[in-house]
Amino acid sequence: MILPTGSVTLVYALTWAACMALLVIWPRRLPVRSEAIIILVLALICRLLVMISAPVAGLCGGLWQRPACSPIAGFDPAAAQIILLLFDLGALAALLLLLRQRALLLRWALLYALNPVILFSFIGPVQFAALQNLFLLAALICYDRKAWALMFFSLGLTFQASILTVTVLPFFLRRDNWIYVGITGFVVLITHLLVIVINNVVAINSEAWFFRQDPFNGGIHHLIMLLTAGVQWADRLSLILLAVLLCGAYLLFYFRRSAHLPADPVFGCFFALGAMLLLAPAVHFPYLGWVVPFLVLRPALSWLLLCLSISAAFSAYESACRTGLLQITPAAELTVWLPFFIIFTREVVVALRRKNALFSPIPRNVAVIIPTRNEEDRIVACIQAAQRNAGVVQVIVVDGGSKDHTRQMAEQAGAEVILHSAPPENGGGRGGQIYAGLSAAWADVAAIVHADAILREGSMAQVLAILAKNPHILGGAIGGIFDGPGSGLRLLEWANDFRAGLLGLAFGDQVQFFRLQPVMESGLFPAIPLMEDVELSLRLGRLGCRTYLFGETLISSRRWQAGGFRNARLVLSLLSVYLWQRLWGNPDPLAMYRRYYRQDGSGN
Repeated sequence: MILPTGSVTLVYALTWAACMALLVIWPRRLPVRSEAIIILVLALICRLLVMISAPVAGLCGGLWQRPACSPIAGFDPAAAQIILLLFDLGALAALLLLLRQRALLLRWALLYALNPVILFSFIGPVQFAALQNLFLLAALICYDRKAWALMFFSLGLTFQASILTVTVLPFFLRRDNWIYVGITGFVVLITHLLVIVINNVVAINSEAWFFRQDPFNGGIHHLIMLLTAGVQWADRLSLILLAVLLCGAYLLFYFRRSAHLPADPVFGCFFALGAMLLLAPAVHFPYLGWVVPFLVLRPALSWLLLCLSISAAFSAYESACRTGLLQITPAAELTVWLPFFIIFTREVVVALRRKNALFSPIPRNVAVIIPTRNEEDRIVACIQAAQRNAGVVQVIVVDGGSKDHTRQMAEQAGAEVILHSAPPENGGGRGGQIYAGLSAAWADVAAIVHADAILREGSMAQVLAILAKNPHILGGAIGGIFDGPGSGLRLLEWANDFRAGLLGLAFGDQVQFFRLQPVMESGLFPAIPLMEDVELSLRLGRLGCRTYLFGETLISSRRWQAGGFRNARLVLSLLSVYLWQRLWGNPDPLAMYRRYYRQDGSGN
């Protein structure tokens, strides 16, 4: 059955939305093994539903008509799909293992498990991204474990799945493993000899035709073609540009290496495969499956958005069902690429300005900074929760001039207390308080916790583990849950997780953490009266990568229960104004401070 025009696009978009929603609302307290099993089972169910579903067979135009024969000779199409399904689930299992190995949350694997790019690839001819992903992720696992022989063996199998992945090999080479590189060549030779001997019975498509396809939905390639008025010139210039980019990436990769912190090949794999996609003459939606595994390890808003906007190309497939001609309209192509390139350009600019790629030494301890004013009812519980966290060696309370017993109670609870009661126009306000606390801290990592928040035990140990195993991460934020009942607060929790986790904008409600020394040495922390949390989130990206933990910090709901919709509207209004003013270089946090606390009524 073929659905009406546009229906497949709608189903695809809804699948993408469901994937993003499930990432946000995923249960927070799940045992690791149970969580991994649930994700694998959910992925299997979704793939089987897609494979047997009649509606998605609407993508029958040209390339995506289910073939009568399989690219894996000797197997009928159904058997070939089952084989590729097993490889795909293997890739997901490898992703889960890699996330666990790097102390990252398993829920990020949902970006692969339920990504429509991966799911919808099962509705047409057999695609080989699953094989490539499995072997490449296996190589990354071996890289982390320094199992060099197995790593180069896996890379050899990767090249058999797709010869284009030879571009990622240099990112795996190190001084202590290059002598094993011959294993890759041996594996490639043996697998190709086997193909010849058994007459291609298990031959895997090498995809050597990738750069010889007819132009279709090409990103940069299409732009070059319009400027040069010729496909051949576009092909040549795209290949030259790709070679220049790869050579530059190789040089940068090795230039930034250190003996103690070797660079992470995840960056190189993402860069190389992403560059090929952007410069290819034809970009069909399954090709994005090459970079989806790396979105799990390093989420990027631009590529996540491209996973959605690529659905605009489905109109060409649906048209091909009627006309037999696979051709995308300019409007559809603009819809695919314009949102992506707007955000991607910004991400590239930030990455190029980034001063550091890796951070050392491995962090061992944490200083918790708590800005306060008139918090005698909550400060002791906040301090004690921080002290119960392993790795916390300092709890610094910075008081903004409380008129109650906040300072005395904080001292009795064992915290270091600093009085910082300067007016907001003269270095005061919340940002000024936090900066004063950071200046007094000596730990490796700083965590900013508001006085009405209760850290979950184990949160700081998790932060230290992530920073230790991911030297490219400078900091991030920990999500929370409100202490009050009601669906409105649950929606607010999910909105906070979406904003901080996918958009990278953390508020003070989310515990912000970062490596203290590089942030202070670079003058990154904004000592401004208000919006210091948003500004810090944006500034951290200048120096390193960020991460987000969907944590369980217990957050007071008093402001939201007292202010309700009015408070939410005020916060959104201030955020919008600040971001708009920041875009033009003239934000006024002092005016926002006065407006917020005048309407909020807390007097802080």
